[in-house]
Formats: sequence, C-alpha cells, structure tokens
Amino acid sequence: MNCKYYLFLLLLFLSAPLLNAQINYASKADHLIGCWLVSGKSAVKSNQPEFGGVGDGRIVFQENFAHPALPEGWATRSADKSHTWYVNSFPIDDERSFQSVDPDDRGSAIVDYVLNHDFDEWLITKPIAHSGDTLTALFYLGLDPDFTFAGVDVLFHLSIDDGISWMPLWKASESVIDVTQQFFSWWKITVPIPAVAKNKTMKLAWQHVGKNGDQVLLDGFKLIAPAFSDRITIYEGDSLQFYANYSDQKSLYWLFPGGIPAASAARRPMVRYEREGIYPVTLSLPSEGGTSVKDNYIEVLAQKPEALFEVAAGVYHTVSGSYAVPPRQEFKLYDRSTCYPRVWNWSLPNSNIVQSDEQHPVLYYPEEGAFDIALQVENSAGTASCFLKEGIKVAREEHVWNILPDDTVGGFELFGGYHGYFPGSNTRTYLRYAEYFAKPLRKALLSEAVLFFVANSTNNPDAEIRVSVHQVGADGYPGVELASAAKKIKEVQLPTGTTLRATHFAFPEPVWMESDYFIVIDGIPNGENDCVVFSAAYPREDKGTAFICHKNQDPYTGQAEEHERWNRTEDIELLRKSTSYAVLSKLTYEENGTDLVTQTELSETVFEGEIIGSRMLFKLYRPIEALRVYSVTGVLLHETGGMRPGDYQVDDLCSTRFYIVSLQTREGVQVFKLVDRLNK
Repeated sequence: MNCKYYLFLLLLFLSAPLLNAQINYASKADHLIGCWLVSGKSAVKSNQPEFGGVGDGRIVFQENFAHPALPEGWATRSADKSHTWYVNSFPIDDERSFQSVDPDDRGSAIVDYVLNHDFDEWLITKPIAHSGDTLTALFYLGLDPDFTFAGVDVLFHLSIDDGISWMPLWKASESVIDVTQQFFSWWKITVPIPAVAKNKTMKLAWQHVGKNGDQVLLDGFKLIAPAFSDRITIYEGDSLQFYANYSDQKSLYWLFPGGIPAASAARRPMVRYEREGIYPVTLSLPSEGGTSVKDNYIEVLAQKPEALFEVAAGVYHTVSGSYAVPPRQEFKLYDRSTCYPRVWNWSLPNSNIVQSDEQHPVLYYPEEGAFDIALQVENSAGTASCFLKEGIKVAREEHVWNILPDDTVGGFELFGGYHGYFPGSNTRTYLRYAEYFAKPLRKALLSEAVLFFVANSTNNPDAEIRVSVHQVGADGYPGVELASAAKKIKEVQLPTGTTLRATHFAFPEPVWMESDYFIVIDGIPNGENDCVVFSAAYPREDKGTAFICHKNQDPYTGQAEEHERWNRTEDIELLRKSTSYAVLSKLTYEENGTDLVTQTELSETVFEGEIIGSRMLFKLYRPIEALRVYSVTGVLLHETGGMRPGDYQVDDLCSTRFYIVSLQTREGVQVFKLVDRLNK
C-alpha cells in the first residue's frame, strides 16, 4: 500500500511539468486559433493589414486510406486491438462508400460498433513536417449522429512533442454535426491548426471515445496551406471567406465590389459572387488609417447553364408525368436553371402568351388539351434547353399525385426485410401513412383516392384498409378528418406482371378542397405473417411529401413511449431519404372558380370596346360564353354565343346614348358601360 502511494506521488511529480506545458500550450493555441491567418504569416500590429481568402490554398499533406491496411507510419492506440481503427472499403451503392465524395476512393478508416465496449481508440498520423504556414485540416467523418453520440464522441488532437502530450482542437458533438440527425451522412470538417515553428514535426490524431455508440468512418484527410497567389478563381454563385492577419481587436472594414455583401465590418466575412468578372478586395483599419488593396484578386467565371424549371405549388403531376392545370387558370413557371443564365426564351404553344422572355412567366391555357413546353437559357458560357412533349395537361378533371417522372415506384424492404416492408407491414410499428398535397390552383372537388398495392398476404383478408382526407393541423400534420372510404384487404388489386393496378377508394361524400390537405392510409396489419404493401417512390434526395405516424419505439429493446407521433419520411432513421407515396387524388376543378388574377384585373383585361353611331367595335382578351348588349332601360339589343379572344364588331344597333355590355365568362358575369361617340 505504502509503496503504491509513494509511486503515485513520484509519478505526479514527474508528470507536473508535462501537465503545465500542456495547459500553457492549450492557452497559447486558443489565442492563435483566434487570429488564424489565411495569409500564412504571423499576426502583425502595424497599420498595414494583410489578408487572403480561404480558396487561396494548396495541399501540403493528404491521406485517403487505401484498402486494406493503415497508411505506412500511422499508428493506433487501444486497450483492445480487436476493436480499434482499421481500413475497409464499401461498394459504391453502400451509403458508407466515400465514392459519393471522391469517385477514386479505395477505402476508409473505421471503428466498428461493439455492444457494451468501452472505447478509447486513437488513430495517429506519422510525423509531419510543418512548413511554417498557417494550416487548415480538412477531413470527413461518416456517421449516424443520433446513434453515435448516444454513446461515443470523436475528438481531433495535435501534438508537437511526438505524442507525449496532446492538445484537443475539435470535438464532433460540439461541431457543425447535427447530433439529432437520424441517418448516416458524410460530414465535411475543417479545423484550423495552430501556428508551429517551421520544420517542426507534429502529429495529429483522432480519438474515438465512449461506450456502445455506432460505427464511425474517417476519410479524405488533407492539410491545406495558403498559396500566396495574386488571384483566386471561382465560379458564379460561389462563396469565399476572407481572413486578416491583424491581431489587435480593433475595427476592420472590408470592401467587396461585385460581392454580396459589398462591404463588411466582420473579422472573417463570407462573400458570394453572382456575376462573372474580375474584382478587387480592400481591407482598411479605420482607427489606424491603414489600407491594403488587392486589385484583380477575385476572378469569377461563368459556367454553361443547365435548363431547368418548376411550377407553382398546387400544380400536380398526372399519371403520365405531365403537369396538371385547369383551363383558364393563371399559374407561374419558375426558372430553376443552374449557373446564372442571363437570357430566357420560353415556348408555350396554345397558352395566352405563346412566347416569353421573362425569367418567371405567368400564363394560362384557354382550352383543354395536352401541350408542349420548352425553355432555352443562355449566358456567356453557352446555351442549354429543355423540352417536355405534352408537358402541360389542361383538363377540368384529373387524377393527380406527387410522384416525379423519373421516380421508381413500388414496395421495398426495410433493411433487407429485417424490419419488414415499406410502406406496409413492418416491425417498426408504423401505424398510419400520410401524403401531403398542396393547395389546388382552384377550388376542387375531391371524390376519390387511388392506391397501388404490391402485396396483400395476411392472416385476416377481411380486415379493412381505410383511406381518409384530412385538413392540415396547426402542427403541420394531419388534422380534422373530412371524408373516408375503406376496402377489405382481399379486395385490393395486385400487379399483373410488372404493371401496377389501381385500387379505387371512392368517398361516399366528396369534399371541396381549397387549402392544403392530406390523404391518410391506415389499417395496414403488422402481424408475424402479414405482408400488405402499397407503393411509394423509392427514397430520393428531396421533394418528399410523405409522412409516417409511429410509436416512439426503440428497435432493439422494444420499449415504446405512450404517445404516437407523426414524422416526415426524411426524419425516419430507417428510410434515410425522403419519398412520396403513389397516392392519386381525383380532382374536379370548380367550373366558375376564381382565377389567381383579381376580379378588378379581369374587368380591365377581358374586354375593350367603343360604339360609333350604330356600330360597336370591341376586343376580347379571354374566351366568353355569351355577350349581350342592352339599352340603358334594359332592352336587349344584341346577343351572341361563345366567342374566342379576338377583334369583333356588331352593326345596326338601335340608336341610344348609353349601352350596357354584359359578358358571361366561366368566372362569372362582368358588366361594362359604353357611350356612343357620335351621340353625346
């Protein structure tokens, strides 16, 4: 006992200088990190500041972890060598593959999950000679944050004494990583390295520490130094962060002609450039009177665009992939082309405008039918175009959904079937499914929903699947139920070969929809021998409109919270990405619905006319169902049936001073008063 006590005191005495050195070193590092200089030079206190941009860099060291072994000279430190860092590779279709970031990647460094294991696993670089520049460490961590940080953490350390003492530079759970995110991602990490004397060697290390947690991957490690170039080249839309090497905490003032913002007083401003050109950057010290200017420092290049567009919310897709709009309903097309085009040329045959050079045109279609749509865009780097044959379907009644033309639709297994099938029978106790629909362009009658089933195996074929329509609640999830319909599981239609067949759920009492709504599906059984599955789009990166109601159940312990809850599909850990259900809504748009334009705008644009003697000359800007001309006393002088837009005249009207013109449109009745120019 006494020997152990004295040995402890001796170790404490011997380690004290090292502990003090580490504490002092950390304090110095905090200061140096606070004045991290991209220029790569020491902080100065003169009135001539120097500055640089984060894009002004060169790689001085990198390691991409080629399978099957750790890099030469690298080391691990662990109490259990069987559970420490090693290198492995994954096929490109595995979400853990780093090829999504680097197509040439051949492996990643990994620490695996081990149940109830106490981790303290270090991965240490070989000695790296420091160039004397200010360095930035760049690396990627692959992990599932909500699982990982429930048990372990990852730290990044620096040592300049061959690993005798280490200074922590970064901690995963305190970084930009969202610890609540419920799916695997590759997270890009940048960490400033404190200044180290030139030619001094250093080591860097990643420490995986904690208990349980989840698998962690590391890849794409680089050390980046400033390149001292006279120009940084970027592309339109890129952002740059600027840094100064002025160490005093006095005010700085930046000027960025051509940038957004154009001026800043921040110490490390982030600036975006959206127009091609060559721009200067100026940094001033207002209190010192010093100014530094780099002329022609930022070169912004244009890139050839890709022509893309989207439609307003409430414009759905038809089963054939066209955009569905009702006739005589104004809506907006939004240019979403990449790389900042300067010129737009829309071809919109059969619409009211036919051609447009606006970036986001507003249009409508007078008649029903299927019509082509094309967009050509241009900038200084080139032109691009996109064309949708019969891309617009104009009809008063249509089945619509949120499936995109390039989606793959069908049922699929959760984790290779381990958790069941989605959307349908599963061991994750998903209770209800909901598909969100944006507010229709015009008030519409919703009369049925349609599902496409791919399996209906169950112990109880007489059990019912129920489909209902709901308002959107205050929390953004399904609220008040408006209508419902049900079918027995044995009645649902299954595919014929590879062709999905529709199962119709007609609502006994159709409902008028003039706001956002949900179609909700429930009654899917989850018994041991149940496999009832309806179709969804396979998970995609974005634009998901699907929701799931489920129990808060731990998949390993089976413990569940008392209350159920709704989630978007991108929030569900097992789905990884968002999706949409293959749910069709049958909408019949109101005959006399109100267009997006106001009634005042309609009265100003639908009709222009004048009466000269007994003849009326007029122009119609919209289709009408009937035109009637009355005397001021109410006598009907003329009546004409349906008319298209165009120029017209009516002869031989009875002579009177005032005339009342009544137009019957599908939007309602509009009345105009005209005065005879020759009979005033």
